[in-house]
Amino acid sequence: MATFSLSRFLRRNPLARLGVIILLAWIVLSAAAPIVSRFDPKKQNISSRLSAPSATWIFGSDQLGRDVATRVLYGGRISLPAGILVVVVAGLIGTTVGSLSGFLGGWFDEIVMRITEVFLAFPTIILSMTIAAALGPNLINAVIAMIVVWWPQYARLVRGQVLSVKNREFVEASYALGTPRLRVLVRTILPNCIAPVIVMATSDLGAAILVFSGLSFLGLGPDPSIPEWGRMAADGLQFFDQWWMAAFPGLAICTVALGFNFVGDGIRDALDPRTR
Repeated sequence: MATFSLSRFLRRNPLARLGVIILLAWIVLSAAAPIVSRFDPKKQNISSRLSAPSATWIFGSDQLGRDVATRVLYGGRISLPAGILVVVVAGLIGTTVGSLSGFLGGWFDEIVMRITEVFLAFPTIILSMTIAAALGPNLINAVIAMIVVWWPQYARLVRGQVLSVKNREFVEASYALGTPRLRVLVRTILPNCIAPVIVMATSDLGAAILVFSGLSFLGLGPDPSIPEWGRMAADGLQFFDQWWMAAFPGLAICTVALGFNFVGDGIRDALDPRTR
């Protein structure tokens, strides 16, 4: 099997390279927001409210006189970790449930698949909105709602991969050597099923940030005083003539989603032997 080389992967995938640059830029700028910006993201300055972009206010100011550029940078500290947390936790839950479902089969498989079909029958954003509204609008509940909605797609993917692998010759050989069933699943079957999960997770990161921003846009995310891209875009719609209030948070969401999609497509091509 060909080994995966990061340097070769980046050289052969210019879009993936661009995606990595975009994501690294956002991660560094968000982490260094207190150093990069001299403004407090929550401090109000009514005398400078709704200022257009200028040398002082690079991205302009909002309805309370807060610097939009600063709030966009700090917003990355909320949106990026939230999207990553949703995909990681949902991926772990879905991988665990899906692998057990495909491996054990029988009544357990039937129950799990019916549950996943119920979740997958609803649009992701609609079901996330319903759960977030029932739990109450805040940051933690929005993340929980997304995790509840997100894990079934990983369960279904991993189940299919396990079903295609568990009867292969090398798995039968592990049984013949007396290896315990659980060890066969963890050490032999799952490593041969994980590549599609990695590709899906990388591509899902952009979608998770979009859905999280959508929940915030609808008032089901963090408190309005907390800088978050979706909430900032919603505030901008109330002041449509001040285009910068919604444009720059929207641009941040767009670039991050594109970055993750570029990297996800590159990883898919790198792990697919037909394109490699």
